Amino acid sequence: MSTQQIPAALATAAQGFGRYLEAERGRSAHTVRAYLSDVGSLLEYAASEGVEDLAGLELGTLRRWL
Repeated sequence: MSTQQIPAALATAAQGFGRYLEAERGRSAHTVRAYLSDVGSLLEYAASEGVEDLAGLELGTLRRWL
């Protein structure tokens, strides 16, 4: 995931999710990388639609991304 293309609040949330997956859920580095790749794609798309933080992420944005 390229954090340069998304707002800082979204990048911070994605990094926190990665830490959660690794530390609390015990997921492998490969699994974390795969999850963060998908999350990064979603967040980059959301940012292209003007979303700046998780509160601005709406169901419609998720559906369009899918």
